[in-house]
Amino acid sequence: MMVIGIPILLTIGTMGIPAEVMSSVPDFVNYILSSGTAVGAIAVLILNLIIPASKEDQAEAAKHAITE
Repeated sequence: MMVIGIPILLTIGTMGIPAEVMSSVPDFVNYILSSGTAVGAIAVLILNLIIPASKEDQAEAAKHAITE
């Protein structure tokens, strides 16, 4: 649920960023923050790497770490 909920909140949150803030950040940050879809997609990618998909994946990762 967090992998879906947090990006949605971030996407909605980027719509509320004031224009003064957007004009004061570097161009590449402004480019990313100007698109809620880009912010949401980046958040999904990061959360998919951080949060394991299921307990079975956690068990398999732990077993793999022990054997190395």
